[in-house]
Amino acid sequence: MRRVLAIDVKVASAALVKSPVDERKRMCELWIHQADWAHKYMKQNKIPHPVWGNGSLTEAMHIRDYADFCYGNADHCSAMKIVLACLIANKTSKIKRSCN
Repeated sequence: MRRVLAIDVKVASAALVKSPVDERKRMCELWIHQADWAHKYMKQNKIPHPVWGNGSLTEAMHIRDYADFCYGNADHCSAMKIVLACLIANKTSKIKRSCN
């Protein structure tokens, strides 16, 4: 996956708010997986993946229009916590695999 920008986290969090609470972690993990594969595709073929884009999290999510994120909204902050936890878990698993 390409470098994650603050806007990627914000867009993912805002999009997760639209998902059922019990599906949010799975959705986020799916988006990260898609971004990883899109980035690999882009590096290998020199063109964006036809569905998941260039490897950025926002591109992989297929989100062009998203709800405004509100830091004062507990549901939005809870969604952001899920996004950050999924990103940390993804990075940690990659580090563990490269050390073995």
